[in-house]
Amino acid sequence: MKKSLLIFAAVILLSLSACANQSNKFSIEMLPNNIEQVTVSHYLSGEETEWTIKGDELEEWESWLEGLSVRQMNFEEGNTPGDVDGGEVYSFVINSDKSSVSYVINGRDGCYLLFESKWYAVSNPTNPF
Repeated sequence: MKKSLLIFAAVILLSLSACANQSNKFSIEMLPNNIEQVTVSHYLSGEETEWTIKGDELEEWESWLEGLSVRQMNFEEGNTPGDVDGGEVYSFVINSDKSSVSYVINGRDGCYLLFESKWYAVSNPTNPF
């Protein structure tokens, strides 16, 4: 009986620690359900280009986002990756401002996602389009 109780407690503790680790990770499931459209703003060298993606393009975008390997990073105020001059940014506004996520490119080794005020370093950067 004691052995069964110990095994049960160990399983519960492992489950809880796995859940705690997942809270620091970005996942496509964190985005709203039923995404109908995404407004994309691309910023590069002071120039802004904007377009909307729908339908099959949404599936491609979601697949790209899902394929990124990320880990949460903490930065001091004023030292976030978005504070770097000369970078490139893709801003994705979902369903007319229900949610948004940004992809910040500060060189090959400096790519990040920004979602709900949390920064995530991207270890396998690729351009979304």
